[in-house]
Amino acid sequence: MKYSILEKQESARKTLFDLVVALVFVLMFMAVLARVGLVAAAGFLVVWRTLYTSPPLDTTQWYGGRAALALLVPLALLLIGFYVSVGGQPIFGNLLKEE
Repeated sequence: MKYSILEKQESARKTLFDLVVALVFVLMFMAVLARVGLVAAAGFLVVWRTLYTSPPLDTTQWYGGRAALALLVPLALLLIGFYVSVGGQPIFGNLLKEE
């Protein structure tokens, strides 16, 4: 009988954890959607799903290359977004100019 009570408590903890994670996700998504718009929210969903479903980055395993590729997708989105946002100006501004 004691075993079933412990099992139920563990199940309740897991359910509570899942609820908290889902609540954090929904709040983050709604904040992105309200603050910067639909395109940013779509990008948020792509990055979230990529990072959430990617295997762990363990280069000694057979899936190491796929994991690295899955982690490079959000990095590529970040770099493309940064490049587009500077709009033809020097990336580091006047930092690299000699006076």
